Amino acid sequence: MDGQEKNGRMTFAVVACGVFISTMDSSMINLALPVIMRDFHASLGRAEWVVLAYLATISASLLFWGRLGDRGGRSRLYLSGILLFLAGSAACAAAPRLDILVSFRLLQGTGAAIMMACGPALVRESTATGKLGRRLGMIGVAVGLGLMCGPVTAGMIMERFSWRFIFLASLVPGIPAAFFAAGLKSASPDGKHQRMDITGAILWAVALFSMTLFLSGMAEKNTAAAAWALASAISGTLLAIRQKRHGSRGFLPTDILSRRYYLMGMISAVISFAVLFTTLFLIPFYLEHGRNVGPSATGMVMLAVPTAAILAAPLAGRLADRFSGPPVASTGLAISTAGLIGLATLAPDTPLPAVWLRMFVCGCGMAVFLSPNSTAVLSRLERAKSGSGAALLATARNIGMLLGTTVSALLFSRFFFMFSGAEMKNFQPEHLQDMVTAMRATFIAAAAIAAAGTAISARRGRPA
Repeated sequence: MDGQEKNGRMTFAVVACGVFISTMDSSMINLALPVIMRDFHASLGRAEWVVLAYLATISASLLFWGRLGDRGGRSRLYLSGILLFLAGSAACAAAPRLDILVSFRLLQGTGAAIMMACGPALVRESTATGKLGRRLGMIGVAVGLGLMCGPVTAGMIMERFSWRFIFLASLVPGIPAAFFAAGLKSASPDGKHQRMDITGAILWAVALFSMTLFLSGMAEKNTAAAAWALASAISGTLLAIRQKRHGSRGFLPTDILSRRYYLMGMISAVISFAVLFTTLFLIPFYLEHGRNVGPSATGMVMLAVPTAAILAAPLAGRLADRFSGPPVASTGLAISTAGLIGLATLAPDTPLPAVWLRMFVCGCGMAVFLSPNSTAVLSRLERAKSGSGAALLATARNIGMLLGTTVSALLFSRFFFMFSGAEMKNFQPEHLQDMVTAMRATFIAAAAIAAAGTAISARRGRPA
């Protein structure tokens, strides 16, 4: 084995481990959120910020870290991301109040954003031609393993210990990954003379956080929601004006986004992950909060998604290498639509294996979509733009997660209040049927969005 291949395999292993710990963390938090909400006596709108702070930080900063990776050494930046993530994890475990926990999730999200921005670019530059789809498919396996270990680990921890220990679980694989990341070698940066638009980065972050606060405030019926909507609109408008003036030298990579083929791929990624996180957010509330299913049993049901991902991701990667990526990705979104329609038929007494099967279909859709879409978007980008392109794609995915969480929480809480006349924090056993009806309505809305995403993905056309 030559030195380049050895470095390529080591790079892949470290990046896959980073994907694993960040994904495992996300899946554990979704399972723990109902318990965290009860422990801090918080409303759904306040408790969801344990998830939103993490996702919003990633979405707001990914492009910045991608540009920085194009300018400097990606391997060193990736190492700093792992270390920040691990430090944030340890701090979250010790947080005495909900607001402090949310603050440390911002630190954790920053580390995850760095890893997500630099990881795919590191894999691409160290992978031989013709193997990219296969390795990105194996990254899909790492995603599946993270999603698989998260619910099981969280369920076992919460059955025996406090939810706080779930934040320490990522230290076990994370510390060795940081050790090996210190020895990675990355290629000389091709984009070291690229200009960094700091003002644009700030406007983007303000617009995204303000939008998140607006959607969360709407779920809480917060009077400040209108002010956040205005702040998001103003910062977004200023960013658009600045982008028009600076073009490709601005913060957003408009030279990539102006290509219809790539833009449709980004939009498809937003929709795919929005509908996935709608499922991952709502099902734990349905099982734990509504049906009083224990954390371990809930974790076993949530295993359906990563099990499907592990089984389907390698095949999807090979199909992406052999055939055109978009048709395979569009098929994945169509499968997700079918899974959401199935979830919309859940009843208060649906057997757990039947819930598992519906979740498995959704997981298959995500896995079949992810690798072909990533390959189609990344494989045709110039090397100097690979960091920005990978960061843009990861931003699209995380914005999807963010929208899936905020919009599903907004719809679910509004539907629940409409049917029961009560808030989720005041849920009682007699509200179970109202909760299921609210969940069904939310899944029907998600299925409609997924169907639209299927059409968008199928019509993206060919790369220029």
